[in-house]
Amino acid sequence: MSEIIDIIRKNGILPIASIENEIDAIPIGTALYNAGIRVIEVTFRTDKALESMRVITSAFPGMYIGAGTVRTTKEVDQAMEAGCRFVVSPGVNPKIIKYCKKNGILIIPGVATASEIEEALDLGIHLVKFFPCEAMGGIRTIEALSRPYPDMTFLPSGGITAENMMEYLENPNVIAVNGSWLIEDDFHERQNFDEIEERAKKAVKRMLGFRIDHIAVNLPKDDLAEHAAADFAELFDEEVTEDEQSFKAGEMFQAMKPSLRGLMGHMGVRTNSLERAEYYLSNRGVEFGLENHDSIEEDSIYLNLEIAGTAIQVLQKHNSQV
Repeated sequence: MSEIIDIIRKNGILPIASIENEIDAIPIGTALYNAGIRVIEVTFRTDKALESMRVITSAFPGMYIGAGTVRTTKEVDQAMEAGCRFVVSPGVNPKIIKYCKKNGILIIPGVATASEIEEALDLGIHLVKFFPCEAMGGIRTIEALSRPYPDMTFLPSGGITAENMMEYLENPNVIAVNGSWLIEDDFHERQNFDEIEERAKKAVKRMLGFRIDHIAVNLPKDDLAEHAAADFAELFDEEVTEDEQSFKAGEMFQAMKPSLRGLMGHMGVRTNSLERAEYYLSNRGVEFGLENHDSIEEDSIYLNLEIAGTAIQVLQKHNSQV
């Protein structure tokens, strides 16, 4: 179960889909897969839910499908038979929760109040769907609830949009955001799968927040490195500092001594979440330098590739160390 929670957290976005025609399951899965999203919650609110779960599971073996709006143990069994990896229930149903825990099935029950959180904790649950999130006060309510319940994590749902999702994702007690804004309920009428894919790509891009942080050049001698940093600092009124590896001009420019990664140097790309960035890039076939890939707890990772002789370093947001 912890593996599935890790996957949900690394995706960061858990879209909800109510699929009325199983024919639509493939283009929905394709749209999310192309955007880099490998999880989806398919609700039991339609007659074609089970068949849609089976279709997505078969067509996209790398995706983690969850069954939503699960209200009975029979639906739990049906969801597992259809290939789902987890279930989401609208409330804290002790019978369903105990059944899932007995059978080693991840269940994410819905809560809206502190008393429901306490009931969930008593049943051994440490991840809940907080719904309706925005109507219940949004991220401020989650922050308030996290103080007395620090061992509870949240999947906020209800009113989540591309505009407000980062408020939630930056909270350490939130593992991902959940909602139907990527796949709106009228998609089966509009058949707007290209729009769904574009919306999902923009959401992932916003979540990861890739942006250039600094540029580093390799120079053959220390005095050349020092002069290069000094020239850059003079242009942009920055301070030159020195460490064992380089001369720096502020945080934007490094002149390396001696030359390290990259034929020409390296470029630092900062991200909102190093863990999610590694997961996203891995799914795109990117490999990482063996010297720093063993621990995601490090502040940065290097990609095992160069572009025009330039190595790529991905850094966690707010980390000023290179």
